[in-house]
Amino acid sequence: MPTRPNGSGTWSFARPHKEISTMKLILSAPGGLEDLVAQQSAQLGCDVEHVTPGEVRVHIEDPAKLYDLLLWLRHTSRIILPLAEGPVEGDEDLYRLTQRVDWTRHLPLVPGFRVDVFGSAEWIRDRRYPAVIVKDAIVDQFRDKFDDRPNSGSDEPNRVEVRFNRGRATVGLNLAGEPLDRRGYRAPGHPATLREGLGAALLERARWTPETPLMDPFCGSGTLIIEAALIASGQAPGLYRENSAEHWLRYKPDAMAAARARAVKKRREPPREPRLWGRDIDPAFIQLCRKQADDMGLTPWVKFDVASIEELPDVERPDEWLVLTNPPWGKRLRTDDIEHLYETLGKTMKAHWPGARLALLTDRRELAQATGLRVGRRNAISAGVDKLHLHHYDIGPATAGQPVKTIEPSPDLAARLTKRYKHLRKWANRQGIEAYRIYDADIPEYSFVIDLYGDRIHVAEYEPPKQIDPVVARRRREQMLCTVAQVFEMAESDIVFKTRARGGDYERGEDDDWMEISEEGARLRVNLTRYNDTGVFLDHRGARRWLAQNASGKDCLNLFSYTATASVRMALAGARKVASVDLSPRYTRWAEQNFRMNKLAKEQHPLIQADVVEWIYNAPPAIYDMVLLDPPTFSNSARTDTVLDLKKDAASLLAEVHRVLRPGGQCLFSNNAKGFKLPKELEPAWSEVVPFTERTRDQDCPPSHRSGHKSWLLTK
Repeated sequence: MPTRPNGSGTWSFARPHKEISTMKLILSAPGGLEDLVAQQSAQLGCDVEHVTPGEVRVHIEDPAKLYDLLLWLRHTSRIILPLAEGPVEGDEDLYRLTQRVDWTRHLPLVPGFRVDVFGSAEWIRDRRYPAVIVKDAIVDQFRDKFDDRPNSGSDEPNRVEVRFNRGRATVGLNLAGEPLDRRGYRAPGHPATLREGLGAALLERARWTPETPLMDPFCGSGTLIIEAALIASGQAPGLYRENSAEHWLRYKPDAMAAARARAVKKRREPPREPRLWGRDIDPAFIQLCRKQADDMGLTPWVKFDVASIEELPDVERPDEWLVLTNPPWGKRLRTDDIEHLYETLGKTMKAHWPGARLALLTDRRELAQATGLRVGRRNAISAGVDKLHLHHYDIGPATAGQPVKTIEPSPDLAARLTKRYKHLRKWANRQGIEAYRIYDADIPEYSFVIDLYGDRIHVAEYEPPKQIDPVVARRRREQMLCTVAQVFEMAESDIVFKTRARGGDYERGEDDDWMEISEEGARLRVNLTRYNDTGVFLDHRGARRWLAQNASGKDCLNLFSYTATASVRMALAGARKVASVDLSPRYTRWAEQNFRMNKLAKEQHPLIQADVVEWIYNAPPAIYDMVLLDPPTFSNSARTDTVLDLKKDAASLLAEVHRVLRPGGQCLFSNNAKGFKLPKELEPAWSEVVPFTERTRDQDCPPSHRSGHKSWLLTK
């Protein structure tokens, strides 16, 4: 992006990266689960640097974040703090590499340490040998400094780890110690074959969410159900375990105590009825499941029953359920009738749970096919030496004779829509407004925006997050449409419905479904079906009104003008000149149509198709009295080499706006970037900076938990 030399100001659209103190970590990742480890570490505040088979490398800005990772990481087994890395071709290289670390700053004399070796190298014949080399290097360093040494052995709590890969070695500390996916609810000699971390991963691969009822008909020792209960209850999986980091010399007990306190506050209240259901034919397993749930404080979240697969009962709304299971397979159960077990599972699901989703883990495709159900997608899963697949099925609809449950309107949503419509209809008529917002995710379960355009209803769904079960999302969507149709006395097929996916305003179809609306004297052209957006942002109406009230006799500039609806309002209000700049040819043509409808001359009010950043950089200084700056959060259009990242480039953009304004000129700056804060370094350049969000809100667009829209008024 362009930069301006110091002689013209110090602003730059590409500011240098600020160096900050970080802690680099390596998170071990089971095969096939690297993406889940990377995703969760990012959610916990890590910057993911590199993902390779078996590991995810991250860095954290605040070292105290380490303690959150120890409590919350579900899928990784080890957190390694790398201390030395380099090429190693033999034992002498490994000794020297290990000696580069000042171990006396990391390890105490008591307790001692053990050395774990991962990976391989040509010169290694026995993994115990490099472990001895590393141990000797550490011990020698302690003897030289203290004339004493820590003990070493397999029972010692501190873990030094050396990893070999392609002629290089990494030496570091394993801050977790025992694998993180050992939550603490399994006693030694536990019979389970499914590790806790893998169980949590299967829940994610099956797209289970806490809102989705879950059943495991072959629950065994209950790993899947208990892991689901940990997630649903908001309990940190590592809350009750100890970590090797507690013996690390840089360990901060206060930071860990604070992390534990934060974790405890995130616990949720249990439901009135458990919706996590484990069943197994073995009473000993069910007894073990109940004990584990009780030990972890999860009993109100789960229920466990002794029952065979043939005894699966009917449930209300089976289409809301996920059945996730790890049934017996070859190495787990030696029986000649194992295929019959899978066949029974398929038949039982069809007969009693129509519409449900089924996901099962097995090692052989023929077992997955024995269910008689059509396999949809598959996920490869590594469980030690076993190569498994998680097979996904959608159970068919109800068979003849089974009742089909209809969708009923939501009383809460209906009451909300009726109240809002009754109030806003009168207000809109008084204001001369034909398009206004009736609802914006006011009830969290119904995450939709409902707008009225004349006598038509436009509904946009906020794209459900991936963790929301698709069945739950579909049912909410159906219930919302049913409710809207009832309240406004229209057919569901007449409602325009869209899902607002991330990625901008793409073209949805070829329909020429154009219509005109009136907004306080201006005529605006909209299209409800062809594009993701309609051509007018209803939540910006308050800003358009303020601009119109203050534009008379002024030279105005609209940057990132979209369909130039604000320009139309300013021109109709008597602005001397309004220049509108946008990169999109489509929006520029749309703006021309809005100008023609309102009999506005392009000669007086130019519509400019151009890269806004480059255009304003080259614009003459001090030629405008008022500027509207409403940039996108991020833009990297194929039509230009400019990449705009608002959070980084806001100061640079506003500096250019300041340059083109006359003394006393004003800039209305607005955006939808969540978490955006106005750069503090701007204030000295402006005579006044006023938060303006509340002034630009209209009655139909109150503050929304889904909207990040905010604005400021800056005066030169």
